[in-house]
Amino acid sequence: MKKIFVIIFFFFLVPVFVLAQSGSVVINEIAWMGTATSSADEWVELFNTTNQSIDLTGWKFYEGGGSTLIITLAGSVSANGYYLIERTNDTTISDVTADVFGPFGGSGLSNSGENLVLKNSAGDIIDSINATGGWLFGDNTTKASMERKSDGTWQTNDGVTINGHDAKDNPIIGTPKALNSGSPISAMTTPSGSTSQSTTGGGSVSSGGVTSAIPVLKAEAGSDVVIETGQPIAF
Repeated sequence: MKKIFVIIFFFFLVPVFVLAQSGSVVINEIAWMGTATSSADEWVELFNTTNQSIDLTGWKFYEGGGSTLIITLAGSVSANGYYLIERTNDTTISDVTADVFGPFGGSGLSNSGENLVLKNSAGDIIDSINATGGWLFGDNTTKASMERKSDGTWQTNDGVTINGHDAKDNPIIGTPKALNSGSPISAMTTPSGSTSQSTTGGGSVSSGGVTSAIPVLKAEAGSDVVIETGQPIAF
């Protein structure tokens, strides 16, 4: 009597979803003064400090310490990538595509300073900067942006390391979607005291203050195979 076996072979590949934590996405550059074309052409750049893409759908950017909504975000930011927010329309920086744009709530960024807060879709604070006493950096005369440094402090763009043009083709004195001048953030470490990133179906590992998600890999090799005893098996 012949024996028949059913061999089931499977190995699925499923994505890993990173749940953002405090410091995973930071406010990286602020053009609170606008551009040479218009003081209303303000823009803000975010930076993803992790090695995983992060979905920003439903995230919100506030002023007033979180009381006044500036704009709701959409889309995602790539691993160690930039996310550009432009006020009003996508001509604020004419040759660099915005990730989201629209009229800023609260009548835009005040030149006297703001308390800015970035929250995820759950309402958790991911990053903030309190400059209610006045912007410490950035230049309203040269329209040089305020940039974040690798140690978390801020500086004024050096006027040499720049990227992009405004609505009238004047150079942007800043670095939208590019490395900041001086000592820029390239992969900031997770702030001390924060917890590891969570994943769906996996775990996380922290090394030197940088938290990385552990991927879960599975693959589909095909349907079940029916064979006779003693016969070779081909997968």
